[in-house]
Amino acid sequence: MGRLALAFLVALSCAFAAPAALRAVENPVNAKSELIERKTIAELQAENTRRPDQISESDRTGPRAEMMRKPFAFLNAEWEALKARMQPGDELWTFASSPESWRDLAGRAGIALVRDGQIVERLVTMMN
Repeated sequence: MGRLALAFLVALSCAFAAPAALRAVENPVNAKSELIERKTIAELQAENTRRPDQISESDRTGPRAEMMRKPFAFLNAEWEALKARMQPGDELWTFASSPESWRDLAGRAGIALVRDGQIVERLVTMMN
């Protein structure tokens, strides 16, 4: 799968991904090969918030309605936690693990918090 295809899937993944956790990186890693595109908070929220026509009728009116309208839907709490941990100079990037990891059914994609060139935290929005 190409990197652009993965970036597109990352943007759509909240609708289809199993719940994932915010993952702190114990030892910050320089994993620039995983980074795809630098994004702003506003860009990420716009790309990961569903329009009403993208939400099923039952989710628009049912008990899940409020959550479905938030950025990152069911991962919203993890997204808010990631934003709260940001420090001046930090960057947000989309990321995807290597093509080999996807072939081996261990692929991960999502949002990386980058500090001083090192990934210090990840919000995994897609995995296989």
